[in-house]
Formats: sequence, C-alpha cells, structure tokens
Amino acid sequence: MRDTVYSQLNPKWAGLPYPDKKYTIGSSGCGCCSVANIIIESEKYKKYTPKTIQPYMVQYAVPAQGTRWVGIAKGLEHYGFKAINHATMRDLFKTLKDRKSRLGVILFRAGTKGGVTWTTSGHYVAFTGYKVKNGRHYFYIKDSGGRRHTGWYCYETQMKGLIVQVWSAKKPVTNATKLRKKARQVFAVMTKLKFKYKVSNNATSWTKAKQQKTSNCATYVSYCLQAMGLLKEGQLFWCNDGVVKYKGKGAKEQLHKVASISHPKKSPKRAGLRKGDICGYSKPAHTQIFAGFNSKGVPLWYSFGPSDVGKKLPRKRPNYTNKKIDTIIRLK
Repeated sequence: MRDTVYSQLNPKWAGLPYPDKKYTIGSSGCGCCSVANIIIESEKYKKYTPKTIQPYMVQYAVPAQGTRWVGIAKGLEHYGFKAINHATMRDLFKTLKDRKSRLGVILFRAGTKGGVTWTTSGHYVAFTGYKVKNGRHYFYIKDSGGRRHTGWYCYETQMKGLIVQVWSAKKPVTNATKLRKKARQVFAVMTKLKFKYKVSNNATSWTKAKQQKTSNCATYVSYCLQAMGLLKEGQLFWCNDGVVKYKGKGAKEQLHKVASISHPKKSPKRAGLRKGDICGYSKPAHTQIFAGFNSKGVPLWYSFGPSDVGKKLPRKRPNYTNKKIDTIIRLK
C-alpha cells in the first residue's frame, strides 16, 4: 500500500476543468482523485496523478455533480484494473476476503456516523486496505477531500447507512507476475521429468527440451519466456560479462520488444529490484529470476543452476545475496 494520498485541492491539478472551468477537480474531482489513488498501487502507474488521468476521466464528469457512477468502473478498467460494482456490502466483504490486494472506491451520501461526517452532499473516497477484527470490518480510507478522513475506519460504527455505491478493484496481472507463476510451472515439469543440468548444447526450444531433459540457468529462463509466448521457440538469451547475448533469429529484437534492459552493477537491496526481474551476473556467468525478499530481507530466486536441481523454488542462494547484479531484464 503506497503512502501517497492525492488531494483534489492540490494546486497542481485543483484548477483543471471537471468538466469545465466552472467546475474543477478542486470542487468536483473526488471521483477522479479516488481512481488515481487506486491505480498508483500498480507499479506501472505509480507516478500517475489526477492531472495525468484528467484527460480520460473528464468525459464522465457532470457539471455540479462530479463523476458519474459508471465513470469509476470505466476509469479503473481503462488502466487495467478489474472493477466490480457490488450490490451489497456482504458481497464486497466476500470478494475482498479472497484477494491479496484489497482496493476499491466508496461513494458516501450526506450524513454523520460515529462522529464522522464524510460529506454534506456526495463524496467518493478510495480504500487501499481491508481487515476484519472482532467481527467488524475496517477499511483504510484515502480521502481526497478537505475533511482529510485518511486512515483506518470501521464500517459498522462509522460508515453503515451512508454508503450509496461501492466498487472493488483488482490490480492488473503483469507479465512479471505471470513470469513468476510460469517459472514455478516450468520448474515443476523439469523436476517431474528429472531434468539434468548441462552447461551447453541444450535444446533451443521448450518443446524439444522436454524430450532432451537438460537445461542450464539461462535456457531455463528462456524456456519460461517461450512458454509465456514472449519469446518464440528457438530464441534464447543469456547474461555474461555485463551484456546480454542471443541465439536464434530475431531473439534480440523480440526480447527488446517485451522487456527493458539495464545494468545497475549493484547488490539486490540497492538495485531497485521488482519481483519478476531477470538478473544476470558475471564471474561466473549466471541468469536467474528474482522472486522477492523474505521476512529477513534475504532475496529469493527461481533458478536452474547445478545446486538447484531437485530443490524447491523459490529459494535462497547465499552466493547471490549480496553479489552485484550486472544486468536486469524487466518485462514490460
């Protein structure tokens, strides 16, 4: 959950038309700001602001009334989020229970509950957290309005009876997330087929590899991208000496199409890693996928080196806990 809370009164965008000069984001843009407060939870849109999305959201603005109800769902969906307009709070609670990211937008009507006045007319707020404690439901609210009701609030004691509409929002599934899932699936197949580590002369495609039953660290990663459809069969890459090397017609062009490449020369904690980043090393040459940090701050990896065969992934690899990363390949 990001700390940023966008206020509709921020002078950087408060004066923008919503939908015209008479009615601006400052006076009517709580819906626009609520959508912005949600989409920044996606790494892809973390630098977006109400000013960024105003050109799209303004089509759903109504003079003196703010954002149309349909505009909330359309705005979220435009940025890749799955939006559900829930008929009841019970339905919302059921949906949020099974989600890792608990995001959404609430529309309040005028009134006061438990000493909290959300609005004197109508007001959208975003929520970016949800929990249940002692049978009561709590939301972490991000309020763009002047009352600044940002923080944890209880539905039963501070909201019930004042909610007009509510939407949940599910973050888009990125290629980085898909890669981590595919890395587990490909490794599971390799384990079942009893793949052996082989330094060179491995199959150039995932299809043929399942017959040959050998791989090295780089072909494992390439097989994962082939299985995702991001590389074509026969297209491979590996990292060595701080550069990316390629095999197969069009491999370089294809990888650059689906990923960005940087050379941080920094340790995992200082390299700005994101889950799903493909990391390359030299001396010795190695390529592996970053799975995230564990509770102690130790990086975990999806890898097919000699010591990984028969192990459970993701796993710690002590030799790479602090080793500088020469190359980061980040899927778009």
